[in-house]
Amino acid sequence: MKTPISLIAIFLSTLNALAQTDSTDVYAIPTNSFYDNYYATPIDTSLNNPELFDRQKCNGDFINSLGNTGLANRCLVIPFITSTGFTFGYDCFDHFVSNASNSYFLSNVKPFTIITFTQAPGNNRNEEFFKAVHSQQLGKTIAIGASFNFLNSKGFLVQQHAQNANFSANFRFKTRNHRYGLLAMYCHSRINAEENGGLSDDYSFTSHSFSNYKTLDVNLSDASNLIKNGNWLFSHYLYLVKNDSTNNYLKIKHTLKLSRDRRIYSDNQPPINYYPYFYSSSTSSIFDSVTVKDVCNNIALSSFDFNSKKHFLFEIGSDFNVHNIQYFLFSDKAVVNANGIRIQSIQSELNYYNIFNIIPYAKCKLSISSLTFEPEASVSFGNYNLGDFLVKALISYQFPKINLSAQFLSAGNDAPWMFNSLQTTTAYWSNNLNKTYTNSLLINAATLHINCNIYYSLINNFSYLDQNITPQQFSSTIHYLSAKISGYHSFKKFEIGADLVYQYTSNKSIIRIPDFIGKITLLYKQPMFKKALTTQIGIDCYYNTPFFAEAYMPSIRSFYLQDDVKTGKYFLFNLFFRFQVKRARIFVECSNISEGWLGYNFIGVPHYPLNGRQIRFGLNWFFHD
Repeated sequence: MKTPISLIAIFLSTLNALAQTDSTDVYAIPTNSFYDNYYATPIDTSLNNPELFDRQKCNGDFINSLGNTGLANRCLVIPFITSTGFTFGYDCFDHFVSNASNSYFLSNVKPFTIITFTQAPGNNRNEEFFKAVHSQQLGKTIAIGASFNFLNSKGFLVQQHAQNANFSANFRFKTRNHRYGLLAMYCHSRINAEENGGLSDDYSFTSHSFSNYKTLDVNLSDASNLIKNGNWLFSHYLYLVKNDSTNNYLKIKHTLKLSRDRRIYSDNQPPINYYPYFYSSSTSSIFDSVTVKDVCNNIALSSFDFNSKKHFLFEIGSDFNVHNIQYFLFSDKAVVNANGIRIQSIQSELNYYNIFNIIPYAKCKLSISSLTFEPEASVSFGNYNLGDFLVKALISYQFPKINLSAQFLSAGNDAPWMFNSLQTTTAYWSNNLNKTYTNSLLINAATLHINCNIYYSLINNFSYLDQNITPQQFSSTIHYLSAKISGYHSFKKFEIGADLVYQYTSNKSIIRIPDFIGKITLLYKQPMFKKALTTQIGIDCYYNTPFFAEAYMPSIRSFYLQDDVKTGKYFLFNLFFRFQVKRARIFVECSNISEGWLGYNFIGVPHYPLNGRQIRFGLNWFFHD
């Protein structure tokens, strides 16, 4: 017994020596707020959720996934619209793609590094994750940063392997008087996702008539999705006018975004009856490629500034965007002629589309004591998204212990491009859908530990993929309501946290969402060794009501309606143990510990069971000089 105890003591003393003791203020700043870091948030160095490395879990909303980490997923809560302009429509992998819109840079005086490593061992279903983030200043005017993360997850089922790799680097420069600033960033993502098409027979899983997950039959044996995304961001600003009495500036700013997103689907052994459309039942292989290239410019005149003490701030500007879409289809067909001789024929097709938009906008912020009012409006001109508009207004009031806000939005947007035009081997259509009109109201109340919001929306011309995987549009009005509460409460050494969502829609045949989604966490906290070591042990439980969840078609990376399988109505329990020594955080987690005890009905997306019981451990370490 002495040897393990000695090893633990040595390990803890090593952590105590290596972990830094001094403090530093480090903030994560989105790249789109480079000019005015209103949305800077401090880096969380507490013991809360060090195991949440999975981007689909960190998304903040409840999601429905294909089971394995790194595969496609679908949000179960309808999001609040925030922008106007062109979208292609592929979004089920977007949580894993790093780009200028979802990346951030660290604002810190001292060099700062974060190292994360996670391992879930298993003979043929192991999972590994590594992430490193570094940021530092070079003198008083230059700062650099970089991040890299890699996920390798084999999954429980056969043909379910996912590999995600992301890299980003940024360079920031500011003159000594802060009058001119420059941000340059490059992001690259590569996602390899095997596609098995789900179980060919759900009963073999729900009845537990199998000895090993890998023996369950699936629909696809040699299909995969490959996503390659690279993008550049260049942002700079110049202050034109300075008012020394208020430290407020008037500035002109410019942002250039260049991106190339390529998504490839291939299947070397396509089954005859799986895909909705086919050139021929004798097709022996599929290779579809969709490439979207974007060149986006933003020019604006603004008085927004982080240090501003002005009661009135404004910004007027315009986006100038060009989008190029390229479809490439390649199919290898096996044909038998009149003499019974098998002939291989190859078909390929290449099509281009060019989209341009000019989107002028204006916004302002009026502050009077604790009251803030922020209106914004934009409209789109071009050969697609012509006439799209967005009008929204946010009003908030800061009480001593609570912040109340209300946000109204009215928007009209063309359907995502893929709903109007898609050209693949397995789906081929051309439509002219009407604009979708949305009027929404979001009311939010936030205290230090609890956040509540109510979201109500009226949606006209809602676009979706029907049971035949064909774009459709519902012309009448759909009402949508959600009420969400999240927070935690501490009682001595115990803490309970909850995320609860109630949803209502007036048309459940089109908008498929569960009525209720909930996650409750109960944990016990215990400091040890004169508070040099902090420990937590806890359990969380997830549940959502049953509903006809949307099915998934891997060849077009999209979800569609189905009426055959009802999912949900299962409990998922995860047991975890965490401890922290200074800035080193370590965790051990057993996910889905209820596997088998409560049956085998934990299927999220139809025909895609979630991962079974799995042990995961990891390390999250902060360094700074």
